[in-house]
Amino acid sequence: MRSPDSATDRQARIEAMLERGIARARSSRKKDPPAAANVDRTLVGLGLPLAHGLLRRGAGDDVIEAAGIVGEMLDLQEIHPAHPHRGNWPRFVGDTDITDLNSAPFVMMWLAPLLIEQGRRLPDALLMRCRVSVRLALEEIERLAVAPGYTNIHVMSLGALMLGGQWLDELRFTETAGTWWSDWVSRTAVAGAPQEYNSALYYGKDLTVLAWLRHLATGDSVRLQARLMYERLWVSFALRLHRPTGQLAGPHSRCYWRDMTVGREPIKEVLWRETGWDWVWQAGPDEATLSADPPSSLEQALAPHWLPRIVRSWLERQQKQLPYQVTENADPDGESRLTTWLNRSYALGTASRTYDAGTGILAIEQMANHFLLHYARPGRPGAWGMVYSRYVVNDQHWGTLRSFPHRARTNFFDQGEFAAVQHHGRAICLYSLRPQGDTYITSLKTVVVFQSGPNLERLWINDAEIRGDPVEAAIAPGDWIIVEDGAIYIAIRPLNADCLGREAPIVFERGPSSELFLSIYNYRGAQPKRFWEYASPDGPYWRGNIKAGFLAEVAERDEYDSVGDFLDQLREAELRDTVDDGHIRQVSYSRGADTIALRYDLWHSRPVGRSINGEAVSSPALVSPLAAQGSGGRIEAGAAALETDSQPVWLIADDDDPAHRTWIAVNPMERATPVRFQTHGGTVNAEKWGLGRMEWRMSETDGQLLVVDSVEKPTGLKTPPSLSVRYRKPARRQDAE
Repeated sequence: MRSPDSATDRQARIEAMLERGIARARSSRKKDPPAAANVDRTLVGLGLPLAHGLLRRGAGDDVIEAAGIVGEMLDLQEIHPAHPHRGNWPRFVGDTDITDLNSAPFVMMWLAPLLIEQGRRLPDALLMRCRVSVRLALEEIERLAVAPGYTNIHVMSLGALMLGGQWLDELRFTETAGTWWSDWVSRTAVAGAPQEYNSALYYGKDLTVLAWLRHLATGDSVRLQARLMYERLWVSFALRLHRPTGQLAGPHSRCYWRDMTVGREPIKEVLWRETGWDWVWQAGPDEATLSADPPSSLEQALAPHWLPRIVRSWLERQQKQLPYQVTENADPDGESRLTTWLNRSYALGTASRTYDAGTGILAIEQMANHFLLHYARPGRPGAWGMVYSRYVVNDQHWGTLRSFPHRARTNFFDQGEFAAVQHHGRAICLYSLRPQGDTYITSLKTVVVFQSGPNLERLWINDAEIRGDPVEAAIAPGDWIIVEDGAIYIAIRPLNADCLGREAPIVFERGPSSELFLSIYNYRGAQPKRFWEYASPDGPYWRGNIKAGFLAEVAERDEYDSVGDFLDQLREAELRDTVDDGHIRQVSYSRGADTIALRYDLWHSRPVGRSINGEAVSSPALVSPLAAQGSGGRIEAGAAALETDSQPVWLIADDDDPAHRTWIAVNPMERATPVRFQTHGGTVNAEKWGLGRMEWRMSETDGQLLVVDSVEKPTGLKTPPSLSVRYRKPARRQDAE
């Protein structure tokens, strides 16, 4: 009997996913374009995955239809010689100008694989048009030179240049792509995670580009590095995919509202495709809006994805590892620390500072989840709940601010500056204002959002349960607000907040979807007011930023006899919140043996220090039960250790089962280093180990095997006598490994 995720079943899922995707895409093309100006319209180029799927099927009518789709896309390209963005496309069908510079990378990353894989099926005249179009598009992508911090667009851009240049056989494009690629790999390897970190949507995009590069790129080094980075992004995702809730734990750099509230995202489509696991695609709390159909993404069905064995193994055994904490960095400057604590019934994540890609664009900069809690709600719709925070200006909640006038309500944007320190289930979260310029203000508030709203089980202010409408409750500074729901308690204590008017209340409010808001105001006024002192940090009235924020602690309900027992423990804690003469705010929270502390520079609106139990908090590239990454010369994971020169490397350990153990050492750089790789099975040494991967497999039935993926074999490799060695060149493969 075949296993549920055999190669045959996997291929059947891919083929069914492709057919569903073709049917859905064809149906969407037949619909009339939306007439309203505030609803989503069709992205230019979105028909290209349909064309690719039809060409892959190869029937005569399918080829004719696909050629028509490609021709329609070419017709929309901006080709006027005087246009500064010649070679780009309008973002949406019906637009008359270039309003979004990201169209060219999107279109090309759909078009380039299509042309390389299936271009031979297209008419010669259309291929000649494609050559002109691709060249113009790649020239535009070169001019734009999107910075690597904007990860998904940068990766799509370099992928477009690499694959588009290969198809054109024009060296200038592939050389530019090679330079960008080396820089991005180096930057990410030094940092840990990509700067656009832990986004279920955009990790899906990144993985798709990496899969295509591994499959189609002609350079051995690029194919091998694409394979290494692909596995590394999967490790980051797998560490935060919380099996008890089925959700990708925070923090998230970018997350659209629908993905956030229903729990279905592109990277989960890939995971479902590769495993067939039902829990990946189960309906969330907002299940009434969801189809029960399996995934149907053409983009993910077409791409040569695979699931690294180490990732499958981790997700199958993750619940045995709980609880655990993941700390990861997402910026080469070492200041973007991502902390996630995963427990039996909940996962809490925070970012050390506000997500920033340098664009200043609402839809990029402010769709982050800096504080995010997922927790189990057995027997309730979706079986999980969610709590998150926002800083809100002028009551601009979900759907009020729009990233583009024609887009539907896509997000609840965070409108403040954030900073946090977290240890396990406890976090100090601070907010301050973004410069307000000429904005006229009616309200400023920190909001902690309980998404389940009226369906929450119990709500307490200190030891008094709220039995009526929470919005009528009175909350005083220093109160503990405790929510008892599902499998957890969550306690929130508002921190000192500056009052910028006659009142700065702490109240419960109802959100636009009946969410329950705990709103901690800095200002609430009847008349719109321009805050001169907060218009600009360089302005004549600036005296430092405002104080805002909260303390959060989460616990499993079965750890305490009652909510009263939990509250008694909270009341024994010590909370300190002070500001010194240098405008440095220091908040510390001590309970039991643990103390967390955060220092924040109110003058410059930035965190300046964190400590846990008296020790300064660093930002390691990655520390977790599954893998470690660093540049210091020695790292450890599980029962393995890796010693190299001081350069970025990582180590993955799957060694809980004595019968089948695996350790993986990775050098993502082309710079060679001496290496010492030590496990239960002994030690592997080499005088020089360049770009590559060493996978040490130890099995009670099959013995020991070292699989070496490399362009060049390690020099002076020495292994234990019991360890066999197999070398693999960077092959073009899309099968599971």
